[in-house]
Amino acid sequence: MRSVSLGFLFFPLILALSACHSGGKPGVHLHPSPGFSDLEYVGSGWSPEQIEIECAAKQGCPQQVGLLIFVFPEQDGKIPFSKCTAFLNAANQITSNGHCDRTGTDAKGYFVMMGPEKQVRQITRTVIKLHTPGERRSRESGRPDVALYELNEPIRTVAPLTFAGLKDPQYDKLIGFVINNGRDASHYSVDQVTCQVRRHEALFPYDLKENPDVVTAFQCGTNRGNSGGPAFAPGLASVQGVLQATSGRERKRQVVREKLNRELYAHEQHDTVTITNLRCMGAPSGACVAVDLGQTQARFSAMQTRAVQKMSQRGAPASASGGVRYQAIAFQTINVAELKFEVFHQPVCLEAGEKPKKITAPLEFMDLAFNEWGELNPRVLETRMAYLNLKSGGGPRFEVTAEWPESFAPLVNSEQHPRRIWGRAFSVDLPPCPR
Repeated sequence: MRSVSLGFLFFPLILALSACHSGGKPGVHLHPSPGFSDLEYVGSGWSPEQIEIECAAKQGCPQQVGLLIFVFPEQDGKIPFSKCTAFLNAANQITSNGHCDRTGTDAKGYFVMMGPEKQVRQITRTVIKLHTPGERRSRESGRPDVALYELNEPIRTVAPLTFAGLKDPQYDKLIGFVINNGRDASHYSVDQVTCQVRRHEALFPYDLKENPDVVTAFQCGTNRGNSGGPAFAPGLASVQGVLQATSGRERKRQVVREKLNRELYAHEQHDTVTITNLRCMGAPSGACVAVDLGQTQARFSAMQTRAVQKMSQRGAPASASGGVRYQAIAFQTINVAELKFEVFHQPVCLEAGEKPKKITAPLEFMDLAFNEWGELNPRVLETRMAYLNLKSGGGPRFEVTAEWPESFAPLVNSEQHPRRIWGRAFSVDLPPCPR
């Protein structure tokens, strides 16, 4: 009997909803950069020089963290602006996200740094920008999203932060520092967020030792406006990454209900943050893995295939006949999204000295259940038994009369199942098992 090749796709819902504010240019229709939502507005007479930033983190804040803000010309008595978090990486240069960039419009860019003494500088140009816009206004591409901006005057009151390198130790946690809103457009705070970093087979099927160019972190608790914040590994002074996009559970739940008419699965319920890996900035070609949707889906599908192959390698259950060896063959049910299978344990040989007149052939109804990290674990839902009455036909050949139980569910390749191929009366070879 031919073995069955099982192929199925069960791609996860991957949302990259932005964590930063923005919007259109006053008087001119501009499509906002991906990752921006609507502009914020402040009254006439306001200027970035009025901004005050305080540290709200109990453990203290890097003094190099500040606010990147783009201010558009006043219109109808209101001043539109967009903002992101940023940090000083050279005396005359800051780092934030590429999707925060509004240079090239009629907005003026500013960097307001917290301390030790407040510093306000203008943005003169974008030095480097890595950013692939998404297809929709509210969606990030998932690719690296980082930009370096030049200041009109250097800041020398504090030493700049440095980027991490490929030889830095691995980590399982990142600590980010982000700008949050205060009581009005002139008051902000720097807050600390802590993110879990680990492999997730559906959302982030990568190991850090591969040096993925973007990292998906979990349970950070970030908000809009946090894009561009630096992320540190515990005990390391260099910046490991730049926060770039947040995907919240409630937003995912809404999309899944509207588009897929279901609730979130366990492995989809994490709040996630995408982080550009600064270890890959300037790294040699081939030193980092490019994380994109196609690569992620390919790895996720390969993991599912391995899980099915492993199911087909499982041993027979205790209810199987003694003195018989079996081979498991998995048949997927028609509803492929459920990842349910009928596993038939086919007798293949008899132990030395065995001459049974009747043997069992177990059939297991199984599914592959996702845990919270996207790993697939096999579960036996039900076991039924086929009874094979044997009559020796000489040598290893047996004449068989089969008693088949009902199928658990309609199968994708039902014509290849022994029920269909063998029927109720057939011949089969059951040679002595090799030692």
